[in-house]
Parts: sequence; C-alpha cells; structure tokens
Amino acid sequence: MTDSSIALSTRDRIITTAAALFAERGYMATSIGDITKDLGLTRGALYFHFTSKAELALEVANKYFEAWGPILEAAEQEGLRGLDTLRWISYRVGVAYREDVVVRAAVRLWRESTEIEADLPAPFVGWIQTTERYLEEELADGRLVEGLDLQKVAWQIVASFFGTQDVSNQLEQRRDLEQRIDTMWEIILRGVRSPDAR
Repeated sequence: MTDSSIALSTRDRIITTAAALFAERGYMATSIGDITKDLGLTRGALYFHFTSKAELALEVANKYFEAWGPILEAAEQEGLRGLDTLRWISYRVGVAYREDVVVRAAVRLWRESTEIEADLPAPFVGWIQTTERYLEEELADGRLVEGLDLQKVAWQIVASFFGTQDVSNQLEQRRDLEQRIDTMWEIILRGVRSPDAR
C-alpha cells in the first residue's frame, strides 16, 4: 500500500468516525478529542487531514452529495421515465438515510448549521431540480394534470419526501419508511397524474 493510499484510507476513516459521532451526539457535543479517541489517532494525525472540526463537518456534508450519484446513475439504467423513475429513486435514497451514517450525520449537521463555522452547501436544491426534470418528462408523456406549476410541485414533492423520512425516523427509527414512502407516492400521484395515466 502506498503512502497516498494509506493517507486516503486514514482520511476516509476520520470522516466515517466523525460522521458516526455527529449523527449520534450532534456537532456541538462532539469534540476533536472524541474523534481521535475513537480512531486511536493523535490530534496531530487528524489535523494533518483536517484543520478543524468545522472543516471535518463540511467534508461530511460534501460526502452526502456524493452518495446520490450512483443512485441516479442506476436509475438511468432502469428504463423508467418521469415520476416512475423518481419513485424508484426515493426508495434507494430512503435506505441510504436509514443505513448510511454519513447521510444521517449530514442531516443532523444541517439542523445545527448555525453552530458550525463553515458554509455548508445548501441541501435539497439539487433534489428539487432533479424532481422538476422528471416532472418535465412526465408532462412530455402526457401523464400530468394540466396547468401544474412544475417548480412548485417539485418543491412540494421534495419537502414531502424529506418530511416523511424525518417523521419515520422520529417515531419508528425509519423501520416503516418504505411503507410511508408508498403512501406518500399514492397521495402525490393521485394529485398530479392525469386520471388515465394512473
């Protein structure tokens, strides 16, 4: 193993360990000492990769966005269109929220962003744009109710999804998430899809 691959492996371990602590305790309740203790590293070894806890939080938030690329690429291989594609994606994203510690940590970090001395990238914006793109496909296929404002509908779908996963987390630790996503889509499709396309 080369020095650069060892450094990259250490960096990834730092991110994952910090993410687990941020997800469990929150940003303010997690110290650099907590992270280095869990890793079995010195502060100097951590500071070689990250100059501060805020920089580490920023990297966790950036990793959150990287998680979606493979899901979106896989969706393109499914041969679906419009909201059928988006529905397929939503289940995979829901699983990531339940099982990926970096994703869970990033969500908590955004809730605490006013306490973090770093400009975390804005959440949800990319998902709203992606949702609007799939709505445009749905419209082109003649499957949407006429007269919808696609930007507003996209915003509402994204808010519904992230609200669904958050409520599922608070009440059931996301154990019922797939069922709740099913119900969400039943309601959304009834409202936006033309009757003959349902």
